[in-house]
Amino acid sequence: PYHETNIERLHLWSTGIKIFLDYPLIGVGDIDLGKIYSEYKPKYVKENYGHLHNNYLHFLVILGSVGFIIIIFLLYKIFMLNWHIYNKVKNVELASSYALGTLGAYVGFLISGLAEWNFGDQEIITMVWFTIGLNIAFYQSYLKSKTE
Repeated sequence: PYHETNIERLHLWSTGIKIFLDYPLIGVGDIDLGKIYSEYKPKYVKENYGHLHNNYLHFLVILGSVGFIIIIFLLYKIFMLNWHIYNKVKNVELASSYALGTLGAYVGFLISGLAEWNFGDQEIITMVWFTIGLNIAFYQSYLKSKTE
């Protein structure tokens, strides 16, 4: 609990909550949070950050309650789509392995987002969307092969 990066994250998150409480409905907008963070952070905190090292809190701050609900619904639908694909192809060798791997990677991405702004990391989010897209493509190919 006393590690420097843990303390920084606690400051980020408590400051994020303060910002959210001032902009609860629609948030501050999809912006770099550096300027507004510097206005809300405790004076003794030296570092200034443009994101909050937490996907969910970051979305809450930039998009407000309305946007946050939409994002959570989107994340849930993506999870359910991957779950559906896995259940449909679980007896197909390669497709089932890939579908299960995609599901696991997606869940790992969501969990790691509790302490990181990995939506803002282009290398990570590109791989997430690519992996999910490939899973959908495998599934579409499987459906097509069943109808032929």
